[in-house]
Amino acid sequence: MRGDEEVTSLETGQVIHGAVTLEYVPVESFADEVAAGIASGSRFAGLLGIPSSSVGKTISAVMAHPSGMYTLTSIECARGRSYPSLTGVVSTADWYEHKLAEQCHVFATGHHMVKDLFLTGWNTPRSARSATGEGLFTFYYGPVRSGIYESVGYELCTPGEDLPLLVVHPGYKHRGIERSMTGRKFDEAVRVAERVEGVGSVAHAITYCLAVESVASITIPPRAGLLRLVHAELERIADHVKVAVMLAEAAGLAVAYARFSYELELVQQLRGTLSGSRFSRGVVVPGGVAAPPRCSPEDAMKRAAYIRQLLYEDASEAMSTPSFIDRIRHAGVLDAEMACRQGAVGLLARGATPGTDVRSSGAMPLAEAYIQAGYRGERSATGGDGLARQQIRWEEVWDSFFMVDHALGLLSETGLDGSWREPLPPLSGLGFGVFESPQGECMYLVEIQDGILTGCNIRPASFHNLQIFPLIFNGDIFTDFAFNEASLEISPAGAAL
Repeated sequence: MRGDEEVTSLETGQVIHGAVTLEYVPVESFADEVAAGIASGSRFAGLLGIPSSSVGKTISAVMAHPSGMYTLTSIECARGRSYPSLTGVVSTADWYEHKLAEQCHVFATGHHMVKDLFLTGWNTPRSARSATGEGLFTFYYGPVRSGIYESVGYELCTPGEDLPLLVVHPGYKHRGIERSMTGRKFDEAVRVAERVEGVGSVAHAITYCLAVESVASITIPPRAGLLRLVHAELERIADHVKVAVMLAEAAGLAVAYARFSYELELVQQLRGTLSGSRFSRGVVVPGGVAAPPRCSPEDAMKRAAYIRQLLYEDASEAMSTPSFIDRIRHAGVLDAEMACRQGAVGLLARGATPGTDVRSSGAMPLAEAYIQAGYRGERSATGGDGLARQQIRWEEVWDSFFMVDHALGLLSETGLDGSWREPLPPLSGLGFGVFESPQGECMYLVEIQDGILTGCNIRPASFHNLQIFPLIFNGDIFTDFAFNEASLEISPAGAAL
């Protein structure tokens, strides 16, 4: 299922950018193929579908190999046709199968399907109210909460402090993003992609563009790759610092909260100076980037170095504060076995086991830019708790500053004059893109006909990890909720789409 050559037809063995193989399998053996892949060491990364495919309703299981090679296993289903459920093989296939049923009208046999998981709010059949036991009661948390948290519904079943059962209702942020992207020109749909998650605007734009560029089989200009890296890593820094803000607030550390909030604002201002947008929107486009940076690389390097120094001092102080460490140590534990079995992604996985950062894949189209910028490789730990995730998060922040500095230095050496974008003709074909967002790997499956996006399926990391969120409360109590939620970096907007 692997290969190095690139072809453009949608046939068995298609390789996209040397990273993704499409292999068609019969409907009857779909679940068996996925189970065999997991047994051989692959990780279930998602179940994607194209509802309006010209070749039929195509659904695809994405399997990630430890080597970083991604295999896309596909089948074709007519409307209303069923396929063997994958939920019995890997439980995180649950939401994927709900989504395929709701949006593609393709159903999984052997799956207890609940109506409209993403299109409605509270869902009685899945309710925690079915839990029974002495002293147990259920209360509802959300969808609207204090602060600036996104809308998501939780049902918590508890005898007082322990949380033996937590049910997530993700549908409150459902906006029909994928449907709104279809019918648009492929170079215009990126504006919608970068608004899927505010915390991952650049990552979504890059992932979408990689999918489009895989259809065109092009390589973007090297300087465009470096600038994409700069914006992606500044976004990663901003999101990781945002988590520090949330953790400090939950711990009642007023000074740390104020300091990290100030430094987050400095990062956002730098992003705005470089691109004209505090979320770096409008920068990444199919074929490269829209324009060179709006300020000199030298100025950006100086400002980034100043922010890094402030952050390093405050992070060191926070990570040596006992009252802070005690709240995240042994909280939200996901061990290595569970992380592998559930196919966890991002910091949730890397806190327990290595091998989920797609930036480490040499087959990634932006690999050359990361090599040039001095990417040091994936950071991981084995503790599996909130402390392990936070330690990795700071390591990634320092790595990101390092790469931003090197990439800006290379842009300064080469100058800003020249090509930043490879023109793309009207395209037709099926494309796949994957990139490491701040929350974990993000994936796009797109279908383009004569330059028009006719199908799109998006899998942010939050869609996958929010299903695992209830599993990390083993032994935790209600006051750990805020720490666990922040530690996972979950975006309900990305989960509900």
